[in-house]
Order: sequence, then C-alpha cells, then structure tokens
Amino acid sequence: MKKYLLVVFCCLGGLLVFFLVSPNFEAKRDALGSVGSTLVNAKYHQAVIIEGGGRVLEARYNLKTIARATEYMATFGSGTLVFREIARIASEAEAECPLLESVLDLAARSTSEASRILVLAESACLVGGTSGEAAWLSAYEAMLEKAEYPSVAAAIAAQADD
Repeated sequence: MKKYLLVVFCCLGGLLVFFLVSPNFEAKRDALGSVGSTLVNAKYHQAVIIEGGGRVLEARYNLKTIARATEYMATFGSGTLVFREIARIASEAEAECPLLESVLDLAARSTSEASRILVLAESACLVGGTSGEAAWLSAYEAMLEKAEYPSVAAAIAAQADD
C-alpha cells in the first residue's frame, strides 16, 4: 500500500512540476478545470473525457477548442468520434487555429457529415493566404447550409430530448 501511495504522490508531483514550467499554465489550468467539470457531471463516455484531459496536457495551442470538444463528447452521446478527432487535430496543431472553433460548432449542428467535417477540420489549420481562406470558408459555408440544426443550442436541446 505504501508503494502505491508513493507512486501516486510522485506522479502528482511530476504533474505539478509539468504545469508550473508550462508556458501557458493558466490556459491549461482553465481547460483542465473545464474537462474535470465535464467528467464529474458526465453520465457516459468517461474514458474519452479523460482522453480529452490528456490532450489538454500535451497541447500547446487550441486549449479552449479541446475543452469544448471534450464537453461535446459528453453531450452528444453517439457521435463522439468527430469530436475526438477535432480534439486530436487541435492538440497536434503547431499554432492557434481559430477556424477549428467553427468546425466544432458545425460538427455539433450536423450529425451526418462527419467524414467531410473532419476533412474540413484537417485543412482548417493549414489555410494560408487570402485565396486559401476564401476556399476554406466557401466549403465551410456549403456544409453549414446543410446542417440539421440551426444552432449548437438547438442541437444540444435535441440531444436532451432523445
């Protein structure tokens, strides 16, 4: 029992040191707080929520996107894969990628276009220049027009009704 407690204590100490030397400590703390709250309140999908917390730990950018994607994993019961993949893309990005927030909302509003949404998410962080962004926005707008729900709130309400 003492060895177990020592291992747990060492792991927690290592995690604390990791946070203290992290360049964006406050953002990680906030994102982990959000993920922790999601985990505490979740009825299902605890393992993928914990995975989302791990993504927050490893990421340097897009922490809010990862936290929101994790929240959506708990909210949208059967469609967690698209949110897991958006969290992965966000955690692996080499810079902030604000377009991923839009993709995340699109994924919540559109339940039938997961593969196309993931292609859009992959390209969201690669958009460069005015013409590249215009092409990306055109593809995004086309998918948004086909979304099943008019807003994220409507999609969440529909999920609660199921």
